[in-house]
Amino acid sequence: MGKTLWRNPLLLAASVARQADQAGAQLCSHTPVQHWHTDPQQQHHLTTPAGTIRCAKVIIASNGYSAQNLHPSVQGRTLPVLSSVVVTRPLTPTELATIKLTSQRLVMDTRALKYYFRLLPDQRLLFGGRGAITGKDADKPRYREHLLAALADTFSCLRGIQAEYFWSGWVSVALDDYPRIYSPSTGVFTSMGYCGAGVTFTQLAGQRVAQLAMGAELPALPFYQSALPRFPFARFRRLGQRFYYYVHR
Repeated sequence: MGKTLWRNPLLLAASVARQADQAGAQLCSHTPVQHWHTDPQQQHHLTTPAGTIRCAKVIIASNGYSAQNLHPSVQGRTLPVLSSVVVTRPLTPTELATIKLTSQRLVMDTRALKYYFRLLPDQRLLFGGRGAITGKDADKPRYREHLLAALADTFSCLRGIQAEYFWSGWVSVALDDYPRIYSPSTGVFTSMGYCGAGVTFTQLAGQRVAQLAMGAELPALPFYQSALPRFPFARFRRLGQRFYYYVHR
């Protein structure tokens, strides 16, 4: 894998899509699964805005973007969490010399509510961490300001710097913080729960979940030998998330 791809999710996804297209796969965009029915013959019927697909095997690989009611076998087994990112203006030579980062390093701390950061090739600093609880609050300024305050606490020489870019995205958190590639139901295969390791892990996860769907035996590792644990009282996960943020902030 090229050095750029493991740091850029969009380039990685585009590369995989291009290779899949060249291999003869049919790619359909803007076709979310709206209804999933499995008949007595274990054939899966997936209804989308463009029509219904009937198949014997389905791979769920949308991680934090998987609808919670997509399929009973994975319902309540992950928690979609918003991760937010700010990107600064290009740093000055003096600032770069002070923070001592290079674009070849990605840094993540060890706190329960982690921050992560790296220097981009154009000398901007990307700084990310937890975002809002709900998607409707994702773009509220206070979450951008929270990250800028954390950035200033991490690099005091950058106190007062502003964000030129700010965005949020969903990541999928497993109850035990451990991703899984497994078959939760007949003809259903999934790769989910790799919060914090998505860009690098998805390349391997995609290979392994495809092998599993084709009947291959996977290595004897917990990644592949156990199911995602179900969240207790799954309906109240958001309340639990609020309490967790309060305790660890």
